[in-house]
Amino acid sequence: VLPAPPSFGLPHTPESDIHLVLEYDRGAVWRNHTSPRANRYILIRDEENPRLSSLWPNLMTKWKSHGNHGGVKLGEHDYPDLFVLGGLQTMDNAMISPDVRPERVEQLKEFLSLHLPPQTLVHFEMASFVETGFIVNLTRSILPYVD
Repeated sequence: VLPAPPSFGLPHTPESDIHLVLEYDRGAVWRNHTSPRANRYILIRDEENPRLSSLWPNLMTKWKSHGNHGGVKLGEHDYPDLFVLGGLQTMDNAMISPDVRPERVEQLKEFLSLHLPPQTLVHFEMASFVETGFIVNLTRSILPYVD
């Protein structure tokens, strides 16, 4: 993943944010242990993803004016082919103010429904969730905009 240019106006990402992914195939050997199946272990300590900090105002305008488009200047009717929506599982059981999560989910819904061109496909990377109420809310508010 390449960071956005400073002109995008993204918040500073604390160095304390950690994403550790340990993935191994079936038959992988570590010391005297052999894995009977493939597996993935993910450990995340992240302060920005639960707040959806990458969803900033005028996202599409900034994407068009600052994004790397192979040296081609984009016109008013150009749009991204695909929008990948991931990381929402970090909002599940997150230690954030109770009013932040519904507010940010509503802003994401607004972005998907009003600001992202309808021609752009939306891929939702759905991970593991624990809070039933939260995933029900996502299903009702976000999934209608996912392809």
